[in-house]
Amino acid sequence: MRTIKFRMWSKEAKKFFYDAENVYDCLKLSQLPATANLYQDMVWQQFTGFYDKNGKEIYEGDIIVGKFDLGPAGWVDHKWIVQWHNELGYQWNYWKLDAIEVVGNIFENEIQ
Repeated sequence: MRTIKFRMWSKEAKKFFYDAENVYDCLKLSQLPATANLYQDMVWQQFTGFYDKNGKEIYEGDIIVGKFDLGPAGWVDHKWIVQWHNELGYQWNYWKLDAIEVVGNIFENEIQ
């Protein structure tokens, strides 16, 4: 069974929060009309269930380098993909996970 986890990026603090209980509670509260405004600066990203060649968890929005190029991981049409040069990219089952590496994320790094 795949592990369901999220991380939370704070635009104000400019950092990630990984504490599962805190992130989940904030995610629930962000969906309620009475508290939604308190969480406007937060962005949640889901764990893909995959690890890179170094054993690092790959989250949505992580920038990964692989066989072809580098780009951010994303969820499109019910599958995890890597987007290359603003085009839909490759499904992960087309290349080996032991050949990819997380090199950053979309909030802290720019893709050249």
